[in-house]
Amino acid sequence: MSTYTIQNSFVSVTIDEHAAEIHSFFDRETNIEAMWQGDKTYWAGRN
Repeated sequence: MSTYTIQNSFVSVTIDEHAAEIHSFFDRETNIEAMWQGDKTYWAGRN
């Protein structure tokens, strides 16, 4: 599956093509990642 990233001067968002699942929502001003990155140890079902 492909992922797509869109960004502006404030945020960067990465979306997986499968089910349009958001994988990353990154605040570029504060350098804070708002989405959990999905550790397969705890969440094996993440696409």
